[in-house]
Amino acid sequence: YNDYGASQYQYHDDGQQVEEWVEVSRDQMYIPTQDDVGRKLKLEAGSYSNETGELLMHRVIKTDLVLSRAPDPAKRNLVTAKTSGPRGGERFRVVTYNILAEIYATLQQYPYCDFWALSWDYRFQNILREVLDACPDVICMQEVQADHYETHVYNALSEAGFEGVYKQKTRASMGLAGKVDGCALFW
Repeated sequence: YNDYGASQYQYHDDGQQVEEWVEVSRDQMYIPTQDDVGRKLKLEAGSYSNETGELLMHRVIKTDLVLSRAPDPAKRNLVTAKTSGPRGGERFRVVTYNILAEIYATLQQYPYCDFWALSWDYRFQNILREVLDACPDVICMQEVQADHYETHVYNALSEAGFEGVYKQKTRASMGLAGKVDGCALFW
């Protein structure tokens, strides 16, 4: 459902805001479209018994406002180190990247930054694209959050043909398990 009428702020006589929802799909999966941008979505899901058809469980979830797709960041020029030693040896490319752990990517720390640009999912996809576009032989990453190494970084770079190791900082964590950063090395 799309909150078709929510942006008009209509109210009942008792002061309650009117919610007008329009059904947009009955498929098992729905990908928001441009028409959904600036609106909320509501998902209704039910579980039914195979034997009796009885409704066993019903859930309703409302989203935050749907945002338009963030623009791709500008492609950066890479800096290449020139060698001064004898030529003819094996050559390899090393890429190093501080990926800014999510625990540090806050609006308090970066108030000038749009909140969507601080989102880990948005940043990770762009970091991954930029690192792999460099065609590295060795990848060094700093400020890799421990839980993100396990759930995102290792899997993505492993699928790209890399093997890696992770070393967490030895200081106390920032709270919940996995909420401490460290360094990762891939080859």
